[in-house]
Amino acid sequence: MTTEATTKDSGHARYTFRVRLSNTARRRLEAEWDRCRWIWNECVAK
Repeated sequence: MTTEATTKDSGHARYTFRVRLSNTARRRLEAEWDRCRWIWNECVAK
């Protein structure tokens, strides 16, 4: 589903997307986010 909203003055468009993931893709994405968060926390700690 895509929604487009435009305004005359600015000339910008805004789009909204909904992503539907399989269970495998969701688990892999969550695992990647966990790794990114761990790296972020390590950088902040140093």
